[in-house]
Amino acid sequence: FLQPRFFCFFFHQWKKEKKEEIDYLKYFVTSCNRTHYMKPLPQRLELALTKLYTAYHNGALHPECAKQCAVGNICDNTDAWRHLSDTHGSEQLNYVGLVHQRLGRRFGGYTPQELLGAEAAFLKGCGYTLPLHHDHAKPDDPSHPDTLFKGLCEAIGFLCALDGVADVTTLLQKFPVHSKGDRATVLAL
Repeated sequence: FLQPRFFCFFFHQWKKEKKEEIDYLKYFVTSCNRTHYMKPLPQRLELALTKLYTAYHNGALHPECAKQCAVGNICDNTDAWRHLSDTHGSEQLNYVGLVHQRLGRRFGGYTPQELLGAEAAFLKGCGYTLPLHHDHAKPDDPSHPDTLFKGLCEAIGFLCALDGVADVTTLLQKFPVHSKGDRATVLAL
């Protein structure tokens, strides 16, 4: 069953009134408790999801900024991770990245190769052609909530796969949608 320590995250595509959000949360958690069995999440995954949610909800998520992208937020809004590869969005480690990888160093609980994979998944989900370059395709509005949400779902799916956990974004399908088309999606862990 869902453990009490698990977080419930709101990924807002549109602003909602607090009462409405709480009602949906109660409905969703109740239905999940009856239908889903989940094992506890690894601590690094819980921390990463918390940081990504906070960044998304506070508007501090931007794909083109090394401090505000998915991995930048996982690494506590630092851009030190960008020195692990030669270009943003590349999954190929450079010399510095290889040294850190071989020494077994971890950033936010993740190895350099895992961080580059998570960033690549985030950028692909946002609609970028990798690696980032001014000539490559990119979304019209990279800071649009829908674009960020798609990228966030891809990054979360990648992080879940790393830890051998079922993709928690699949629970989003269980959440009800308003008749107006607005929705507040909940990710229950």
